[in-house]
Amino acid sequence: MSIDITLPQLGVEMKSALLAEWVRKDGDEVDGGEVIAIIETDKVSYEIEAPTAGVLHTAADVDQEYKVGARLGAVSASRKEYLAVARGTDTHPDPPTSGTETTVQPERRVEQPPASTAAAERSTNGIVLATPLARRVAADAGMDISTIEGSGRRGQIRRRDVEAAQAQDPAAQDEPHPVSEPVDSPQPSDSPNHEQGKPLSAMRRTIADRMQQSLQTTAQLTDVREVEVSALVELRNRLAAKAERIGFKVSFTDLFLKATALALREVPELNVTVQADRIIEHDHVHLGMAVSVPDGLIVPVVRDADQLSLRAIHQRSEEAALAARERKVTAADLTGGTFTVTNIGSYGSHFGTPVLNLPQVAILATGAILDRPVVRDGEVRAGKVVHLSLTVDHRIIDGELAGRFHNTMAALLAEPDRLLVG
Repeated sequence: MSIDITLPQLGVEMKSALLAEWVRKDGDEVDGGEVIAIIETDKVSYEIEAPTAGVLHTAADVDQEYKVGARLGAVSASRKEYLAVARGTDTHPDPPTSGTETTVQPERRVEQPPASTAAAERSTNGIVLATPLARRVAADAGMDISTIEGSGRRGQIRRRDVEAAQAQDPAAQDEPHPVSEPVDSPQPSDSPNHEQGKPLSAMRRTIADRMQQSLQTTAQLTDVREVEVSALVELRNRLAAKAERIGFKVSFTDLFLKATALALREVPELNVTVQADRIIEHDHVHLGMAVSVPDGLIVPVVRDADQLSLRAIHQRSEEAALAARERKVTAADLTGGTFTVTNIGSYGSHFGTPVLNLPQVAILATGAILDRPVVRDGEVRAGKVVHLSLTVDHRIIDGELAGRFHNTMAALLAEPDRLLVG
């Protein structure tokens, strides 16, 4: 008996993924639960485990992108069954998302056409067959991908083809040349320092698409409020001094997350999402927490934040941030958020206009904590303030609700002891 290995769906929005690596080789004996392959989406790397013990057959090619549900291979109970599967006629995965076929051909010797002829055949209608990874590697090396001979089916260029061509022409690494020049673009100068283009990464492309979709499909309004946080700073300093005794060092991010969760409990109208023409009200607060990673931003979710103690929020947010930076988050860690918090003060910004994280209807940006004169009991004193930038979907949230949320946040931050018991 053989059990198929298929590309899993890691989230409701996932349509495809790149097969990044076969950890075990075709014909290897594997144990049930052993990691056998790694796939990559625009956000995460995910390890695929063997569904059972047996002999592994790898039917899908590395560096190819496949649709959810595509058959990548199989694990057979015996060597005899493995050989039958490997030689079968129905052992190949569904076509990758690029539309190219992925089949296992019997080895044969054919006379290769000259590189120029092969390139011309692959460039019908101006289209060069190449995997996304091959295009990125070629672009990074400054190589014209249309001049590279592909080893894949129908001449498709893969990463190994680019690397082989680069090894044969070391000069390409030192003197990159553009793939094609727009007619009206200036020609490169004789200076070796002229600018070179760089393709967007998969993560950057996804962020760009979602930001554009968010701005084009909602009516976004940002309300900025300056709030005094002198008492919050004093509380944080007291807790920091007791870090060893209480078992953790509280951060301002922990306090802002806790305050936001409690504020949403009091103003639940902002704790909703939109699906088509329906508003979905949520019983619990699942806070998205924006985390900066190389070449982008990931928003892991702290679930049931309104039910968590400050210690639990600290622990979960620390774990989520670490997993995001190490690219160990799963798609489940990134979905289901009902409201997002982003700490723009961590890099010195005072306030901003955060973009909604669809399908949510509100996002809060917390700015840097600043020294400012404040008025208390009719007297001007030195104090601490922070700017809270709340963006809402004005189709769903009116100014009155945004104001109520700001007022609630201001009250919680003015009496931060409530964050320890709420």
